[in-house]
Amino acid sequence: RRPLRSPVDRRRRDLRRFLLYLGSALTTAGEAVNEIEDHLVRVARAYGAPDARCSVSPTSVVVALEPGRPATMEPTRQLRGGLRLDQTTALFEILKAAERGELEPREGSERIRQVVDSEPRFGGAASALWHSWPQPPWIPLRRPPCSSHSLQSPSPCSGSPAHVHGRKEPKLGLDLTGGA
Repeated sequence: RRPLRSPVDRRRRDLRRFLLYLGSALTTAGEAVNEIEDHLVRVARAYGAPDARCSVSPTSVVVALEPGRPATMEPTRQLRGGLRLDQTTALFEILKAAERGELEPREGSERIRQVVDSEPRFGGAASALWHSWPQPPWIPLRRPPCSSHSLQSPSPCSGSPAHVHGRKEPKLGLDLTGGA
């Protein structure tokens, strides 16, 4: 890597990196690729790059700040299976501030890294307690998809009474065929 000669070159590099991080994080958050492209172009305009070109796919982000300048492509990695709701909220707060030009690009990149690397607010014990809490009887049990079962195990899709979490699923006893 060659050293950057001017503050303008460093600013371009920081903006390009910020746009790549932002695009990758938004992809991981589940935002639609056409929406991500629109967000990135608005952010680029807010930072003085009105001719920026951004292309997003589920697997990569491509950014060029000016026509005729080199484009940078970054693969979008699925960051630990997606972002939690608190991470997604923080990411969209960064996006809103960036669309108004309120963050330095380097600061924005750092904040995105912090959001993505953040641990759950309530830790593992609270999360385990929440997920092990007994389900109220009026909420129907959710069955796992049929494809997740091996051929040897009883399938909830086989027509026989399904056992989910050790409880027999209640039958409603409705005849919708009209007695046919």
